[in-house]
Amino acid sequence: MRLAAPALARLATLAPALLLAPLLTPLLGLSACARTEAQDDRALRELERLCFAPVGRLRLEGFPPPFDDSTLARALLVDAHEFTWGQWRELARSDPALAPAATTALVVRDGFERGDDALPAVLTQREAAAVAAGRGMRVPTPQEWIYVACGTSGLRYPWGSRDQASVANTLELGLFRPAAVGTFEGGRGPFGNYDLVGNVWEWVDGAVRGIEPAGVAYPAPDLARGLCSAMGGSYRVRRQELYVPAKRDEPAALFALLLDRDAAVDDVGFRAVVDAEEFLRDHAAGWRHAPNAEARLRAVGRRFGAPAEALLRALAEEPDASIALRWLHEGSLRP
Repeated sequence: MRLAAPALARLATLAPALLLAPLLTPLLGLSACARTEAQDDRALRELERLCFAPVGRLRLEGFPPPFDDSTLARALLVDAHEFTWGQWRELARSDPALAPAATTALVVRDGFERGDDALPAVLTQREAAAVAAGRGMRVPTPQEWIYVACGTSGLRYPWGSRDQASVANTLELGLFRPAAVGTFEGGRGPFGNYDLVGNVWEWVDGAVRGIEPAGVAYPAPDLARGLCSAMGGSYRVRRQELYVPAKRDEPAALFALLLDRDAAVDDVGFRAVVDAEEFLRDHAAGWRHAPNAEARLRAVGRRFGAPAEALLRALAEEPDASIALRWLHEGSLRP
């Protein structure tokens, strides 16, 4: 068969690539594997940042519905700490739409650009919802947040029934700025979450009656933008109980601040939640390929502990379940 001149010319231009293809293919394959491993590592790090909140019931005496009986019907995975600038930066690299909006307060943009990666990010409630969705998660409801903070026994503080000094970044500490997330080991909540009181207020998806912080001015909420609460206090306010039951002359209230969804305040951030069963089932397949996956997943399972054992066992026994779920379950069996 004879090729026409144009065809010969095209073949001549392709010849170097055709000759190099056998050499380049393994290298390209390694590059693709490296990218996949990096993605799986990021996905597993996301799991490692979460705590397990089991099914349970919280009853706050003297509160109107729904807080008089806040039943968690499905287990949650909850950020162990407040969402950070470093996490936001990582998300923004893959999706620029998740970078701070141009309308955000200067302090927010400045903090993001400076790169204080271990500090809690501060953002509007709408931004928090968008960022959470970008992670496959969501902003918690007020009932979910108070359940995570109080546990099923209705603790007055995340760390116990009595106030303690130096376990939270509140005004009494005298730091007067946010601290790196996870700093206050003694202030962890009943499910292992850090900074539920202090550091920065945390957005929830809903508005509740709050205990107004004394001596600190916050922007008045704009009704047209939709009311929303932030809970738990910050470095700017004094430490308070998570909730105060109704008294003879005062209604029941939560440690919460009422703002609007577009308020950009320099001490309001958030932590995200997600349905535990759905998240574990949907993401487990990728975790097994992350570096040192087995040891890391067993460590997560051990941290989740006995409260997660039944759910992890059920998931691990499903047909075609990823071995990652088995490693998580085996970890949960160890003290």
